[in-house]
Amino acid sequence: MKKKLSYLILETGEIYTGVGYGGEVNVIGELVFNTSMTGYQEVITDPSYKGQIITFTYPHIGNIGTCNNDNESNQTWLKAVITREVPTKPSNWKSEKSFEEYLVDNNLLGLAEIDTRKLVKQIRDYGNVIGMVVRDKIEQQDALNQIFEYKNNHLDRNSLFSSAGRIQQISDYNKNNKSTKLHVAVIDFGCKITILNMLEKFNCKITTFNSDCSFNKVKHLKPDAVILSNGPGNPESYTRAIAFIKDIIREQIPILGICLGHQLLGIALGAKIEKLQFGHHGINHPVKDLTTNKVFITSQNHNYVIDKVTLPSTISVTYISLFDNNIQGFTHNEHPFVGFQGHPEGGPGPIDIQDNIVEKFLNKVCSIKKTSYIT
Repeated sequence: MKKKLSYLILETGEIYTGVGYGGEVNVIGELVFNTSMTGYQEVITDPSYKGQIITFTYPHIGNIGTCNNDNESNQTWLKAVITREVPTKPSNWKSEKSFEEYLVDNNLLGLAEIDTRKLVKQIRDYGNVIGMVVRDKIEQQDALNQIFEYKNNHLDRNSLFSSAGRIQQISDYNKNNKSTKLHVAVIDFGCKITILNMLEKFNCKITTFNSDCSFNKVKHLKPDAVILSNGPGNPESYTRAIAFIKDIIREQIPILGICLGHQLLGIALGAKIEKLQFGHHGINHPVKDLTTNKVFITSQNHNYVIDKVTLPSTISVTYISLFDNNIQGFTHNEHPFVGFQGHPEGGPGPIDIQDNIVEKFLNKVCSIKKTSYIT
């Protein structure tokens, strides 16, 4: 690969000089860091990262190439990828394209050979910052003007997810599985394919809906349960979705919220949201089950959490993060409304909590229907 000087300019005025690869574009986004040591392709295609620039802390990103089966959606959603080293020639029998070829095909910018440890420390100490990745030279003041214009006028809008147009691609996900026991409606706020694979594994009939669908459209199909998917952005900005979830709550249809869906469900039930300084992004996050005291290692990807002080008395906390003691899961005391902040489907990452969250919820729905359990 021909090396070409490229730059990361932060809103603080600091400039990192590195080597550009992948797409030939200049981009602005919110910087986050991810501690995953594997699963980089699943991370890059996760819609929850829409509008962000990912800095990978693990140095060997790209060394196993890419393959279509590892995608979490049919496109990349983030703005750019920052790695310690320029990806080398892949060594993996499954690889279909090198990491750089994959970035070029998706017009996604890569930046390498900067001090990623220093950058991560800066994000950790000062919180997520807005940055601009530049493939060509640009005047620092011009870059800062663009960064602040983006921050003031486009940040929230560009980080929200619209599933319009995407829904047709996954709405008929069920492959005529005649052994289904439950009909699950999945509300697509940026749903990962792994969530649909997980529900199919549990023999669910799956119908997906746009994130801005009407409640009557969902109610008409009489689903046994509703899954609120993961997704990007500030949950408080999804005002229409929150009103929609309140309608589901009033009908007492069982609900499982995952990641963003967990936060939206919490808001709909009366809780408030707070933003973390630098978020949770990785596949090695320990979560404690407060019922059994068992600890699970989970996949995490979020910048916001439910403020535990604002929880209504009708909600009980079921899981907490052992990193910062924030809420990782809750259940309603009277109705089958369950939220989990992490990713029980584990794509990428561990799946040991999948049975505790998803299977337990689906079996609860089966008991309400007075039918046999999922497994």
